[in-house]
Amino acid sequence: MTALSSEEPKEVVSDTSLASSSKENLQGGLETFEAPAVGHGIPIVDFQSLDPIFEAKSRAISNAIQHIGWGRYQWKLFLLSGFGWFVDNMFMAAVSATLPTIRIEFNPPNKGVFLCLGQQMGLLVGAFVFGLGSDAIGRTLSFNMTLLLAGIFGFAVAGGPNYIGVAFLMAVVGLGAGGNMPINSALFLEFCPQEQQWVLAVLSVWWSLSSAFLALLAWPFLMNFSCPLDTEWGQCPRSKNMGWRYLYITIATFTLTLWMVRFFFFKLHESPKYLLAQGRDAEAIAVVDAIAKQNGKENISSVHQLEEIEANVRLVRGLPPKAEIGEEKEAPERKGAMAETAQMFVRSCSVLSGKQIRSLFATKKLAISTSMVMLLWMTLSISWNTYNLFLPVFIAQQGIENGNPSLNTTYRNYALIGICQIPGSFIGGWLIEQKALGRRGTLALASLLSGGFLFGYTQAKSQDVSLGFQCASAVMQNIIWGILYTYTPEIFPSPQRGTGVGLCSCLSNLASCFAPVLGYYSNVGKTTIYVCGSLFVFASGLVSALPYESRGVAAL
Repeated sequence: MTALSSEEPKEVVSDTSLASSSKENLQGGLETFEAPAVGHGIPIVDFQSLDPIFEAKSRAISNAIQHIGWGRYQWKLFLLSGFGWFVDNMFMAAVSATLPTIRIEFNPPNKGVFLCLGQQMGLLVGAFVFGLGSDAIGRTLSFNMTLLLAGIFGFAVAGGPNYIGVAFLMAVVGLGAGGNMPINSALFLEFCPQEQQWVLAVLSVWWSLSSAFLALLAWPFLMNFSCPLDTEWGQCPRSKNMGWRYLYITIATFTLTLWMVRFFFFKLHESPKYLLAQGRDAEAIAVVDAIAKQNGKENISSVHQLEEIEANVRLVRGLPPKAEIGEEKEAPERKGAMAETAQMFVRSCSVLSGKQIRSLFATKKLAISTSMVMLLWMTLSISWNTYNLFLPVFIAQQGIENGNPSLNTTYRNYALIGICQIPGSFIGGWLIEQKALGRRGTLALASLLSGGFLFGYTQAKSQDVSLGFQCASAVMQNIIWGILYTYTPEIFPSPQRGTGVGLCSCLSNLASCFAPVLGYYSNVGKTTIYVCGSLFVFASGLVSALPYESRGVAAL
């Protein structure tokens, strides 16, 4: 089987030449169509369950998007997808930032780890429901629902009457936030020209901005409207500890504002590759037409081209002509709302039945790739979440050890660490396009360095040195997640993309549920940090087992 070559991206071909050459390519015995831009390759034949007709049409759409190029629509989508990254991390960081003050108000059992566990369970369910469901009901519906859900229940968290109530409401917030990230990555990638797929890694800048924004927001609220950190747990009345509630009200308001911008002020198109996978070719072409118009370019694809490609595939593969299997030449009339809802339910059941998941393990090499990516997500998730969930606690503990237990110093340092993450997005976006590193090399290097910086942090003797190691590790961690959210959707084709990324995110959040437990049993101290560093180093080794490098490959 022929893998994609490692040559430089080829010139975009025209509508006519692509359609006319498709028959010859197939009759020449090729298992795959040549991508409009190729590099280190993923043999698409590994996806044995991938419909050859969809594969051929998807390459035609990729060619058209490559011809249109990066433009106005992609910039808007960069902002809207960035909102998702921003909100997802903002709510996770809020749990971390408010944990010290919530603990002194409610005196929770087990050091408050179940507060973190509640949100992680919500993230787990959200990634499963919205990630896998996006392959059945579409990207846009899931894209818009997640922020709304997180924003509404963010307000509810602020009114939580007790520890159990707050933990439950945080779980529901996590449901919305957890479904956000897989959809953002899949949708953005499917509108992105191959030469700009690296921008997906730069989306992590929104994650960095979110950390900095949340820390700067939490600093005045928690410093001025909270009990002192050395207050005995359970002895801080609600009236004197409103800071964390004000913080949740503020971020919930911000989240709903972002949702309104997404929903009311931007015309979001359904992914054309999702539409192709559903057999809605005319709608897919209409979407590409709309993008071309916004970007001031010409759409070189057409319904006629897709019909000709399908006819050629059927001829070479020995499949019956379209008319002979009862398919309509013209698009059928759209059914009523009840019928469409029923169809969406049936497609959802098909996804959840395991068909989509099994396709991710269709061959030995593909099974290794999928398994290693999932293991990588789980390892990095345990490490990242354990460290970052308790980051303000680590900072506060070191302040107490050095005779400086002030909230001001704790949240000042927390804000500085958040700000330090920002350059990591741009560094990562540049490194993954370098031939010597690519996606895998950069991910391995960033994981190794992050672990090393955490080891250095455990040996630091002063707050300033500790802060330096924490900032350096934060840069590397931001690079890590930017690459993971780039590499993972790139190695799955569109029909399985939401499922693949959603399943990875789901397992990541499942692993994250152990983060609070790990923190509790390691006494939320330097031992915890050492374990996190070790996991980052272990993840660096796992990267070497990934069989595919996706640099320079146009995603199907």
